Amino acid sequence: MKLNNPSKLKRIHFRLLVCFLALVVSLVAGEILMRVAGFEPLTVALDGYSGPKSPEYGLWITDKRLGFRNRPDTVFHNEEIAGQPTVTIDSLGYRTTWAPPDAPDTPVVGIFGDSFTIAVEVADDDTPASHLAKKLSVRVVNGGVRCYNSIQSLRMMEETLDRYPDMQVVVYAFCFNDLNDTMLSMLPLAVGPTARLDSSGGLVIDEVQHLPAPEGSTYWQCEWPAPSFFDRLASWSALYQAAAAEGWLPKGRLFITQAEYHRWRLWAIEQGAWTISEKLLRQMRQLCERRGVKFLATCVKTIDVVPGVPEKFEAMCLRTGIPHVAVYPHFTEPIDEYLALYQAGGRDMHYGPKGAETFAAAIAPAVKELLREAEAKTPNATERETDNLQR
Repeated sequence: MKLNNPSKLKRIHFRLLVCFLALVVSLVAGEILMRVAGFEPLTVALDGYSGPKSPEYGLWITDKRLGFRNRPDTVFHNEEIAGQPTVTIDSLGYRTTWAPPDAPDTPVVGIFGDSFTIAVEVADDDTPASHLAKKLSVRVVNGGVRCYNSIQSLRMMEETLDRYPDMQVVVYAFCFNDLNDTMLSMLPLAVGPTARLDSSGGLVIDEVQHLPAPEGSTYWQCEWPAPSFFDRLASWSALYQAAAAEGWLPKGRLFITQAEYHRWRLWAIEQGAWTISEKLLRQMRQLCERRGVKFLATCVKTIDVVPGVPEKFEAMCLRTGIPHVAVYPHFTEPIDEYLALYQAGGRDMHYGPKGAETFAAAIAPAVKELLREAEAKTPNATERETDNLQR
């Protein structure tokens, strides 16, 4: 049917315009409503994960067993942090740590964990590992890697014990994000092994199937797909974020808001994150027992992204008999006093020099006691020589 009547055409155009305006008003109202409800546009990884100033930019290399590790022989200045602290990674991939003058003859302690352990927000001599070394006059191997989960820390622990057979004490610094990162990483480039529980409650480790780049490649050499249409929508609209969170629309390749992060962690807890953490802690302790090494667990204290995690971690260790030390009672001032300061102002969630020193001071007495116990069980040279003669 031909529409030759001008007035009829005008009515159709008017109705279409009304429908379009109604749709626009509905979308704007929905956007406002979602923002009032606490949703916000998602921060999308539009240009890949890391920019030139980010600590991750070139700090990692790919690794089939671990997913990624620190790039050996790396020196950079963390331009995001006030003072631009120098970060040095040695030839073996460990963060450089202060060592006593007579280092070869002193006990060896290893400390493992994620970004709080490697501590790229402070200079080499200001990390928790360096402060621990200074307080106890021991050698400390810093096996921390940014974004590591508990599986990766366990494997780095095993690798390091192979490399340092004289290590006497191992410290594992658990962080709140280990709960969900061990099951599923929130970061697109942090590809590593993950854990889940099977139908009988047993621990299942899902290995890395595809590395984002050839083995041993630095991440800045990776080329990542251009942002998708859904990524762009998610970066513009809280309404889209709400719909994507419900699974009604695709999420794309994106970062997540704090609210989404909370939901992610709640999901992990519902799927057995605390049980998985307990099983992996037991494996760490068993590994150290087989090697004749003392094991100590602790949980870092920072802003309460998820309130109560340090206390729950302590309760878990008490229940299972895993040696631990609670550091949170030592952080007596407002938490901002202990955190690193951004170059542009504001606080990072990781430790600055005061936080790193406080953390080290909190664990030092327990580490010292474990070293004493280890030394008491270690035969001296005369005893070893007598033992060999008797054999």
